[in-house]
Amino acid sequence: NGSYKAGFSSSQEAYEAAYEMFFGAMDRLNSLLGERKFVAGDTVTEADLRLFPPIYRFDPVYYTRFKLDKAFLWQYKNVWRWMQDMMSLPGMEPVSNKEYLDHCKQGYFGRSGNNTIPLGPPGYPAC
Repeated sequence: NGSYKAGFSSSQEAYEAAYEMFFGAMDRLNSLLGERKFVAGDTVTEADLRLFPPIYRFDPVYYTRFKLDKAFLWQYKNVWRWMQDMMSLPGMEPVSNKEYLDHCKQGYFGRSGNNTIPLGPPGYPAC
């Protein structure tokens, strides 16, 4: 929800508040994942499954579309490792492949008036 608050903010002040809140949450998540493999411990829970889609979309969509450009996901080493672990789980391939990501990008950028969809980032989502 924090990414949407920044991306669809109605003023500069609202955007800046959402931006700071979002990256504060990313810092906390990175710290949390430095202490454990998954959000709630050593096994995957619903929290991980719900967190995966927005984290997976962050660099290719939210960084640009929602102006959340303070840092790329790989700069959060524990979050990046977590995403790699999540992508390697059985059953995750259908929601962590190039075709799925292209579909997401079409949804976020394809309605922009000129139907221009970013090509990058190169090599994403390879962890």
